[in-house]
Amino acid sequence: MSFYGEKTLTCKNLLDYLKSLPRETLDKLYNHPATCLAVFRELPELSRHFILRVFFVLKPIQHVTVASWIPPHEPGKGKPWTMSATLESDPHQRDLDFLEKYAMDRWESVLQFLVQPRQGATAISRDAMRTLLHAGLIESDESESPNMQITSSGFQFLLLDTASQVWFFILKYLETVTERGLSLVECLTFLFKLSFSTLGKDYSMEGMDDRLLTFLQHLREFGLVYLRKRSSGRFYPTRLALNITAGQNKDHIDAPKQGNLIIETNYRIYAHTTSELQIALLNIFSEIEGRFPDMIVATITRGSVRSALQKGIAAEQIISFLRQHCHPQMYKQHSVVPRTVADQIKLWELERERLEITEGVLYKDFMSVHDFSLLSNFASSKGVLIYSDEKQRTMVVTKKGHPSIKQFWKEQSK
Repeated sequence: MSFYGEKTLTCKNLLDYLKSLPRETLDKLYNHPATCLAVFRELPELSRHFILRVFFVLKPIQHVTVASWIPPHEPGKGKPWTMSATLESDPHQRDLDFLEKYAMDRWESVLQFLVQPRQGATAISRDAMRTLLHAGLIESDESESPNMQITSSGFQFLLLDTASQVWFFILKYLETVTERGLSLVECLTFLFKLSFSTLGKDYSMEGMDDRLLTFLQHLREFGLVYLRKRSSGRFYPTRLALNITAGQNKDHIDAPKQGNLIIETNYRIYAHTTSELQIALLNIFSEIEGRFPDMIVATITRGSVRSALQKGIAAEQIISFLRQHCHPQMYKQHSVVPRTVADQIKLWELERERLEITEGVLYKDFMSVHDFSLLSNFASSKGVLIYSDEKQRTMVVTKKGHPSIKQFWKEQSK
């Protein structure tokens, strides 16, 4: 059941996103091996088998036929498409731990801004803020951050897993690249290359034009690459970049997650953390009861869950968040999130779904039953009548249908 004014956040996977692109853009993208391999990796296993089998034929093929497939100006072999330019040893070499921390610090700054948009304006770049606004995760009447506030979609976004968050964010960013003077094809191709890069290896910036360098700088701000300074001529992809096109296979390449939540059957949560971000996320659907130097105690209550539901968050999203951040010890149980807790959260959601809230316009104080019937019948014929009480001469129509009802009444009153 849906509620007026609320919408569910949808995050397209790679294939769905590519389907939405114009044919001309796809033709350009599929000219690059990285795109083809990224799409091939996303296909179901059976589809991959079919494609591999058509590479082989039962009858011999003449050399002339094979040669005809190669353009005359090519030497007869493909050009390397990976970011494989030779680099000297980096005197400022960055290890995996550094890259992991850098990526998460940058990404968590985006999430922290979402939680408190009025306080974290200096924590993220203008490009990140622009993307959040375009994605509908925050809203504002003006461009100044003090007037910004998180939306229902923003709350849902906060409870997604990190890989899904980054993918959704980048998709919304890509929708604005042409406005920024960048090439969508160049940006997507570069992202596909990044998804096949090696974590911990540095890559050369040689040959990048100004547009691609600008895109690289934006990826740096989002935490997808580490770039010490532009003059260094090299960058390091982070795990966020490697996961960017993994889609349904992201679980296979995500770093092992060491969650810190202990959930009891009495709805109490123990979170071994000092992260203000995680505390803020827990506070979305639970009540913080105590804070210690390295631990938080919270309780999931009917009121706290209803508050989250009113923000547009679904029960399953809360349960999924708890499951993602559970302590490894919880995985030894039959149900990672205690079944009593999960079931109760769903029941609280069902309580709210007994009522359907619809915004409308009230009509009352009709001078006669005839006038009321005339307008009520017209609204009903248009399918915009929500409520009608002939005895009280009161009716409610949808907000969308109000203009046509108003115009009809003016015409009848002439």
